[in-house]
Amino acid sequence: MRKNIPINYLILCGLILGILPYMYLSNFTHPIADDYCCSLQGAKPDHLSVYIDSYFKWSGRYTTNLFELLNPMVWNNLFIYQAIPQVLIFSTIIGFLFLYHSFFNQTVSFIHKINASLFSTLFLLFQMPSIAEGIYWYTAAVDYTLPTILFLFYLTLLINYFKRKFILNSYSHFILLSILLIVIIGFNEAILLLIIALHIIATIKSYRFNLDNKKTWLILMFISVIAAFIAVFAPGNLVRASCFHDKYNFLHSLVYTLFQIIRFFFEWISNIPFILGSVILIPVIKKLSDEIPLVGNSFFLSPIESSLLLIGIIFLCVFPPYWSTNILGQHRTINTAYFFFILAWIVNLSCWVNYLNKRDQLSFKIDKPYKTFFTLLIVLSLIVTKNGYSALLDIFNQTAYKFNQEMEHRYLAIKEAKANNKDEVGLSSIKNKPNTLFVLDLTTQSNYWINECQGEYFGIRIFVKE
Repeated sequence: MRKNIPINYLILCGLILGILPYMYLSNFTHPIADDYCCSLQGAKPDHLSVYIDSYFKWSGRYTTNLFELLNPMVWNNLFIYQAIPQVLIFSTIIGFLFLYHSFFNQTVSFIHKINASLFSTLFLLFQMPSIAEGIYWYTAAVDYTLPTILFLFYLTLLINYFKRKFILNSYSHFILLSILLIVIIGFNEAILLLIIALHIIATIKSYRFNLDNKKTWLILMFISVIAAFIAVFAPGNLVRASCFHDKYNFLHSLVYTLFQIIRFFFEWISNIPFILGSVILIPVIKKLSDEIPLVGNSFFLSPIESSLLLIGIIFLCVFPPYWSTNILGQHRTINTAYFFFILAWIVNLSCWVNYLNKRDQLSFKIDKPYKTFFTLLIVLSLIVTKNGYSALLDIFNQTAYKFNQEMEHRYLAIKEAKANNKDEVGLSSIKNKPNTLFVLDLTTQSNYWINECQGEYFGIRIFVKE
């Protein structure tokens, strides 16, 4: 066992090294677009009225509406704004650690739980469809990434509840569980649909197999449906929907959704970390199947059901945007799909491993030297490919640093124009656009909505010089 310690800590150091660039890049992120629009609303004195108006006049995302009004730019605090991505990344690591610690209990050592948490977080970061929207742009990050982090803590509480490891007592624990469920559903439609689907499937399975926790699942399912009802039937959703034309085209939405399912499914699984990671997990799953009943029972899913689960996750995150807006305008909804895809992939792999193992069709073993080599290769690939490569490029090519300088020059130009009592200011276009940070920019038209929000925030008309 002692011989394993250096390898485990070497892997730990490699994983931390892989996450550090993402943490470092947060120092160069800047607010744009919705950040300023929401900050203007958050700066109004009557916060309760503003929050209620957002529900009745814009969106039923009752949790997101609150966090958007708490944007750090309400207090013109760029330092806190740039610290938020670091908090999100660190919270993701802690969320995975809590989940794995609760799920594996004493069957897995603590160092392995830490490494698994870092692996999961780095897997999430390196292939996140839109890293800029998922981590660095506050408005999108709190809308789509924060609920996935809270979902990790929800699963942890749920597992502990079933294991009768209560916070205070069973009643207080269940109340906390219910509150967290309601909060998560209020973030966005993608996670709303996924959470409801999870609880419906879990409820059906628990009654079919007559599990002890079936009543708990039933109650949680009803709570999730009620919370979803509050979010979906908000009057503000009609106002928001009116901004999009040529929507509700079923055939168009279905065809394009199928294309996106094929695209993202194969894009996510056809890379070295995903393939080798799956190979390494096979003997781990075989071992855990004998020690953890839920894994041994394949999460009460058949291999076909678990495979369809992967497709269903992408479908629920892609079809609604196409249906309601006729386009897949941003990939932040796909960020949510990818998060759940990672968790579902492990479940799916468990189902197939158990299925083949019971039929003596899987005699698979990895020698220790190969396992170590594959693990280190995975860590290296996570660091230098996809978003990892983009992050390193943005740092070492100084694209992020130069972008930050350009933004600082913009703030200075706005400040000087206001000091000279000018009505408007022309800003230079951004020449350095980091792949990991850049989302949107101002336009040459001062009456464009992004320009209007930022202009009203700073108290001066703003446009980009041609």
